Amino acid sequence: HMFLAKWLKFPIGIACAAPGRIPRASGVASRPSGFNIVLAVDLKFVPDVVGNTHVFLNILDIGTRFSQMIWIPDKASFTVAMNLMKGWF
Repeated sequence: HMFLAKWLKFPIGIACAAPGRIPRASGVASRPSGFNIVLAVDLKFVPDVVGNTHVFLNILDIGTRFSQMIWIPDKASFTVAMNLMKGWF
């Protein structure tokens, strides 16, 4: 019955076909090999159980995959820069 499904091109026959080439992930072709060479910095907005939204600074070292989240009072650029300097460097 699988031969017939493939021959008739039913969805089950198409789903059983061998997968094609898997595309490469976009981004950096090779990961940095040391700590503090390339950093990814992002702001995360996390709601609490009461409904208040808190801002967190998320810092990720790409080479070692070490991550740190720091609570910050607001998303102003000065606040982000100061907390990045105090929390990471």
